[in-house]
Amino acid sequence: MAVTAPLISNPAENRGPVLIIWFVAFVCAALAFIGLRLAIRIHRQLLGWDDLTIVLASIASIAQTIFVGVAVHHGYGRHIGDISKPELKKAQFWFYICQICYKCAIWPTKVSILLMYLRIFGDTPSIRAYGMKFRHLALGLMTVVVMIFIATSVVGVFACTPVRFSWDKSIAGGHCVQQIPWWYSYAALNISTDIAILALPMPLIHGLMQIKKRQKLILTGIFLLGGFVCVVTIVRMTTLKTGSGAADPTYNGVDTLQWTGVETNVGLICACLPLLRPVLNRVIPWFGQRTVAGTYNRPTAQAAVPYHSNSAERKQRATTNDRSSWQKWTTQGDTVILNDISTHGPESRSSSQVGITDGIFKKVDVETRVENLYDQENERDREHDRREVQMPRATEMRNVV
Repeated sequence: MAVTAPLISNPAENRGPVLIIWFVAFVCAALAFIGLRLAIRIHRQLLGWDDLTIVLASIASIAQTIFVGVAVHHGYGRHIGDISKPELKKAQFWFYICQICYKCAIWPTKVSILLMYLRIFGDTPSIRAYGMKFRHLALGLMTVVVMIFIATSVVGVFACTPVRFSWDKSIAGGHCVQQIPWWYSYAALNISTDIAILALPMPLIHGLMQIKKRQKLILTGIFLLGGFVCVVTIVRMTTLKTGSGAADPTYNGVDTLQWTGVETNVGLICACLPLLRPVLNRVIPWFGQRTVAGTYNRPTAQAAVPYHSNSAERKQRATTNDRSSWQKWTTQGDTVILNDISTHGPESRSSSQVGITDGIFKKVDVETRVENLYDQENERDREHDRREVQMPRATEMRNVV
């Protein structure tokens, strides 16, 4: 049905430029965090599916920003009475496209976070949270997220009949689902999944990790910063009723659209924060202090060994008790990080400490072989020392992030 409300006009008012600035600022901030994340991951040769998913979500966010600019070019942000009918149709069409991009950014971001959880915690079947295997919980929640993504995307695209009525209200006989109930239902699904994703790793952080209380609180805070997305979603929800008003949607809808941009890009930023510990180690020097006996958060030397069917062997230079040593290992599994392993002390255990980027550890059984070849003048003495310190099992740091 056609819009019958009186058209509001005030040519002096145009909120479009502010909307563009808002979007560009937040998308640039999100891209900066994603760039840092990818730089760290590429440097450590640890790119995974969670990184690919966050890149896809960022592409959708960039597309959303571009389409917002196009909508503003055609009059979005101005009063409906100041826009010609052809331009109004174009502005509302690009707004419609922006809503699709919004969903294509929000839900893949959630999937990326869950893939990150699986990468960090899900490789060990014995790890449990809330009385269930963590891997099963994460996969189950990911399935729910994907199903909601598909369902809400289909409803969003086909909310009006015919579809063209979404941006062309002059079509006779056209109708749409009730917008306010639909938007509130969507916001409820969005917030509930955010809360579930935030709560999922908390038992592991507080129960399994061998780290100091201060660092545990910091790590928890980093994960809980994702709760800010929930706050933004709630703020956005408060603008829905005003923004959906048929009397002046191109002007009143600016508030909702700008908070949509904030939600999209803050979600991307929060998805990157847990993987930026190396940056935090530089910004907060004490963040990398000793956490458990003989183990440091910030390694002085490390090497990554990507696994394949044939075990890889590499050598790493390290310093132990003022002696220069070579460390050679053979292992199978995901990426392995070996950090300054001592030949004695608490680190020489038969279990491995697997962690989040330098210093967040869980214990898993790993069978490996470590030989320390001391760099001495006499070859015979060096071989003698090597035989003395040869160990059938040794501690291994396995970086799964």
